Amino acid sequence: MSYFMPPIAPIRNEQGQTVTPATLTPFCEVSVEQVYQMITCNENLKVLTTQVRSTGDLRMAKVSLLPYVTPCGIFSRRSSKFFTSPSGLVVVDIENRRNASYTVRRSFPPPCTRIYQSQQPGCENIRTLQQAVHRRSEPERKREHELGNAIRRNDLRIRNE
Repeated sequence: MSYFMPPIAPIRNEQGQTVTPATLTPFCEVSVEQVYQMITCNENLKVLTTQVRSTGDLRMAKVSLLPYVTPCGIFSRRSSKFFTSPSGLVVVDIENRRNASYTVRRSFPPPCTRIYQSQQPGCENIRTLQQAVHRRSEPERKREHELGNAIRRNDLRIRNE
């Protein structure tokens, strides 16, 4: 995964002028294990997370204070055009579901492998990181990614006729 230092969005003053530009190039590449260690053991990140949760503008606090990782793979720059290597991981966010854990188990049955899952106490939202089941070759994954980019870039619609 690519690891980007904050801010991940430009910070602007009251007049709308950019005070600090967004980080566009990754600081480094990280593994799932390293991300897990950061989430569970990094005291500085815990303090920043508490600060973000206690602010009025949650979105602005997140993009200006917290680092960002790209679970889908590695990027040389923060843009889908600069995607270099897929990770084979899928991030799933389930919001406002009563039985979110059941939904995850049902949506990703074995042999899917849950890599990481988080849920705040008393909250119905859940975030899980799943290992993709179907293993495709590197050229196949790149072709699929390029096809997806071409569809988005050209605003193509697929019709069943």
